[in-house]
Amino acid sequence: PLVKHGHLPSVRHCDTAVFCLCSGFLVYAAALDPELLPVSYYRSILRWSRGWTDKGMTETFRRKGTEFVPCHLYMHPGSCHEYYLKDTLRSWPSFFKMYLPINLIPVLLFKYKQLLTRPKDTLTSLLVHTAWSGTFLTFLVQISKYVTCLVRHWEHKPPPMAGYIPFTAGVLAGLSVLFERASRRRELTLYTIPHFLNGMLLLAQRHHVSTVPFGSILVFMVSTMTLMHAYERERDSLSNLVRGIIKYLVGN
Repeated sequence: PLVKHGHLPSVRHCDTAVFCLCSGFLVYAAALDPELLPVSYYRSILRWSRGWTDKGMTETFRRKGTEFVPCHLYMHPGSCHEYYLKDTLRSWPSFFKMYLPINLIPVLLFKYKQLLTRPKDTLTSLLVHTAWSGTFLTFLVQISKYVTCLVRHWEHKPPPMAGYIPFTAGVLAGLSVLFERASRRRELTLYTIPHFLNGMLLLAQRHHVSTVPFGSILVFMVSTMTLMHAYERERDSLSNLVRGIIKYLVGN
């Protein structure tokens, strides 16, 4: 709404830039400092990574050593180039299957009339969007892993790995969000921002920076207030999913 009414300038691909920044931080945290992430989210990252394990990253990236640790010892078998090419081809079908129910549920909840009247168009759109979502997550994961391996081997230094390596890998991998449609890019950006802010808060607490008592509750209140104001005054500023959920909960 602030952009729509001219209070803030419209910056092209701002959502993509924010997503890339957040992705850089999240890949850094997963690779070198997983305590900055919620346990459940870190476990999800490990599942999406298809083969990278906490033990493998500890031995290869985190634990201080005197010699360079090759990837094939703990991270993956064989050459990095050959492994990631094959793993990219193997990853897409699994991510497509993961995204299919995620995209199907909003259709069944909020577009069931459209599904009944125009089933072919609705299902075709569902499959196309799911395919692009699977492509997005495939490249997000594989670019993060491949660039990390590539730069680490180029630098060829003993662990711990330099922090700029996973951060750079995450920023570059974040560009894969461009496979998604614009509305979906905004949703994904809003999904990563809380994890980024939570990690920054934990970093601040490590350095004994004082925090606001009950700050999380205050943030939740402000966020809820913003959503309800937008639903009442600027419904077009909300995504279809968020608008549908609020409508289901509170009505028109």
